[in-house]
Amino acid sequence: MSSSVAAIVQQYVGPLVNSNGTPSSSQAPGGIAAVYLGAESYYVPFGYINSAGDAPTPDTVFGLGSVTKTLTTSILGQSTNLFNAAVNSYLPPGFTLLTPEQAVTFEELATFTGGIPEQNPPQATQAAFQAFIANVAPPVLPAPNVYSDCSIGLLGQVLMYNCPAEYKWIDAATNAADATTWYQDFLLTALGMTSTTATPPGTSLATPYQYDSTAYEPTNYEPWCPWGTAGRMYSSASDMVNFIMANVGITMINGNSVPQAILDGMVQALRPRASMQPPNNDVQQAFAWQVFLPTGSQEGNICGKLGGVVGVSSYVAVNPTLQYGAVILLNMWMPDVVQPVAIRMMRALQPIATAMRGPK
Repeated sequence: MSSSVAAIVQQYVGPLVNSNGTPSSSQAPGGIAAVYLGAESYYVPFGYINSAGDAPTPDTVFGLGSVTKTLTTSILGQSTNLFNAAVNSYLPPGFTLLTPEQAVTFEELATFTGGIPEQNPPQATQAAFQAFIANVAPPVLPAPNVYSDCSIGLLGQVLMYNCPAEYKWIDAATNAADATTWYQDFLLTALGMTSTTATPPGTSLATPYQYDSTAYEPTNYEPWCPWGTAGRMYSSASDMVNFIMANVGITMINGNSVPQAILDGMVQALRPRASMQPPNNDVQQAFAWQVFLPTGSQEGNICGKLGGVVGVSSYVAVNPTLQYGAVILLNMWMPDVVQPVAIRMMRALQPIATAMRGPK
């Protein structure tokens, strides 16, 4: 079974990583893919993650990019009382909403139907972020689905502010530490995700790269920012396997029982709630996750989330019905090719997952 899973991972992820020594704009220097299937975890490393030529390990830490959104919205999933509540009643100091936006709900923020547009360029300071939010005026709510870092960034700030340990924006370093504590309290510690953090770790961190004409050049991870809960967390393949396990309903991780509130929150976060824009009617929007509806003989939804910032590409996918999932972490930004590969790999793994489950 191990060889079958590894062969599928090699078939799909292998071409995304440079293997012939010639740098390429469509291949990363290195990365790792992990699969949870049949109560087993499989790790397949590729290439190198630093100038010393070291290969990645399950504990190597990569930037998650927008996969961060699945962590944030998993926490929202634990508070069903908030889903249909107006965010306006929960705003931290400094935030204001125009009249058309005052009815936006937590669920609309989490499904990108809250009328908050894509932010471009990023709102790098708290004052700029608050000014951006204060000028949003959608003609109708729920608005059409529009992917927005600021939507999940606002969601994260509001959720953190309304915790017993109040979140305040002071500076990027301080608030990255605050965010780490918040994620730990509501998600990470219970799942044994000890490498997942909002602050770059001092060791075991993969070097981010970019392709520059003919060579791979080291670059820098993006710093924490006001919408960091949408795209600034770091994690490892081993931690993300724990996250996958909880998302597919595994109740014991590393010998510890997963709190029911976390399991229930993930069920809520994975539930389709809004349709994507045509022509993607076969894809629905959950809390940050995209839900790919079954095709052909496929059993159950495949729920996935793409991430990408300068120096990293990531993807996490789960099939709760068959209780399997996968994560891909690469040290170069090329998100356009990662998502289709990840979904094809998940579908290739489905017959194994079906066979291991046995008769219905």
